[in-house]
Amino acid sequence: MKPVWVFAIIVVMGLFGIYLGAAMNLEGYLGNVFAIGAVGACIVHEMEKKK
Repeated sequence: MKPVWVFAIIVVMGLFGIYLGAAMNLEGYLGNVFAIGAVGACIVHEMEKKK
């Protein structure tokens, strides 16, 4: 994936997680979890693509 798309995915997932976490009274910590999960998914996708 291109770095711009990866960055956009991370930002969108982070914002989504912040809003969802705020709705669940988690003080936005869910945004960090979603952003880290998106980074992990992008890394795994690239590793699988190279095989």
